[in-house]
Amino acid sequence: MLITVFWEDQRGAQPKAFGPDALLLACLPDETGLDRWALSKDVIAIPKKGDTKLRTALERDAGRVADCGPVVFVFDHDHVRRLFGLAATACKRDVLAAAKGLCRMDCAVVLLEDNVEDLLGACLRAEGKSELASKPNPNERDRVFQRIAKPERRPERDRVRAEVASFDRLVRYVRDLLKQI
Repeated sequence: MLITVFWEDQRGAQPKAFGPDALLLACLPDETGLDRWALSKDVIAIPKKGDTKLRTALERDAGRVADCGPVVFVFDHDHVRRLFGLAATACKRDVLAAAKGLCRMDCAVVLLEDNVEDLLGACLRAEGKSELASKPNPNERDRVFQRIAKPERRPERDRVRAEVASFDRLVRYVRDLLKQI
């Protein structure tokens, strides 16, 4: 069984070095004690390069991969209401219902507060570094995530998870799925 995680963000030049997924894969052994490299065969990332493409994947691609196992969609929370045609004041429950309503099969939808740049900022703060002055390109972003994903950086990962509750929920959700494998 595979756990497929669709991400709103694009990958950098290295297809196997998608930073947010590397961070997720590094946090899972912290929780489970399982081997990270073995987990990379069970948890597959599919970066989609934008919320519109992720929405299309939710509508069209989820059913194609569902036979392999659970499917998770990670949307940045900051623009998701606009994407689903909801009022800016719509509650999170309505956002999740709108997203799941587009999918023809059972899937999980995670809203990353507010976006991957906030997760990146938490990583930089965990390292004791200043946030970046401007939005980094995917390669720069992935390098930061890869640093925090190193095995010896668990204290930094713990700080990131404590600061970004939505990412922590994603880690715990995937951890629970792994228990079913």
